[in-house]
Amino acid sequence: MSLVAYLSPQNLYNFCNRYWFATAIISFLLISGNLFWIFVQVPIDFQQGVVAKIMYIHVPSAVLSMGLFAAMGVLGAIYLIYKIKVAPMIIRAIIPVGLLITILVLLTGSIWGKPTWGTWWIWDARLTSELILAFLYFAIHIYDKAMPNHQNTDNVLSVIAIIGSIDLPIIHYSVQWWHTLHQGPSILAFKAPTIAWPMLWPLLLMILAIGCANGALIMLRCKSIIITQEAKARWVRDLSK
Repeated sequence: MSLVAYLSPQNLYNFCNRYWFATAIISFLLISGNLFWIFVQVPIDFQQGVVAKIMYIHVPSAVLSMGLFAAMGVLGAIYLIYKIKVAPMIIRAIIPVGLLITILVLLTGSIWGKPTWGTWWIWDARLTSELILAFLYFAIHIYDKAMPNHQNTDNVLSVIAIIGSIDLPIIHYSVQWWHTLHQGPSILAFKAPTIAWPMLWPLLLMILAIGCANGALIMLRCKSIIITQEAKARWVRDLSK
């Protein structure tokens, strides 16, 4: 079986239908256990106090907001090159999840910034480039809703996802390229992590936990999108029998 045949809407639907619930359960268990660990076992930051623990939501959300958009860019390139039908379906599934997680980044960043910097918002390079990412998610979402059945929608979504990915290295390197209030990278750097290990392990686990939650939501959306777009396919009609 060729790769294109294997990556069919039916196979993607079967994969999502089989694994979304297990992924959601794993996410729930990881988040529940990790939150207990964070608030009971993880030491309090000696400079920022308890408020610094919002890092365990803010940082994983930031990592995943960029990771999801990077996945959209890769899927866009795959579709434009190989015309694999499921690629834009997955992009559509990612868009609202990515938008929500990016909004969560901005909200938790503001809550963390108020007691730390003394303000809810400042036009910091990292904050501004993350806000641009939210606008990119929103623009793609609006375009997809406005032109759901247009013959060029898949191409346009793919192109926007690829071009928008330019913002990702800007977000990551903004703290190095410009003078910002944000600290430098603690875990996404080509060197040993600068954060203490007792704080690093729960942070990494929370990235995995929120990533699983996002994955479950994306698989649920993929199921809905596939059923809608493939409604005339025989295998879809057989599902209702």
